[in-house]
Amino acid sequence: MAKWMETVFKPEEPVSVAMTAPVDCHAWYPQDYNAAIFWQSLANHYPNSPVTVGPMTYSNQQPVFKKSVFNGGAVATPYSQP
Repeated sequence: MAKWMETVFKPEEPVSVAMTAPVDCHAWYPQDYNAAIFWQSLANHYPNSPVTVGPMTYSNQQPVFKKSVFNGGAVATPYSQP
């Protein structure tokens, strides 16, 4: 899930594939970096979340967050609650 969450830092790029149920989660487990595709495909079924941390920049003045909306970000809501 961490690799998928990094997509909020990047400009728009395709990070999903169409998946049919039932999904074989075990097949995705060893794929490390490609697992972002699995999480985005799942997140496509959830509402988007706005990026609300405010403008942040790196030392070279490039923006940290390249998007104003985290596509399907609501899928991560249960993991961010105290």
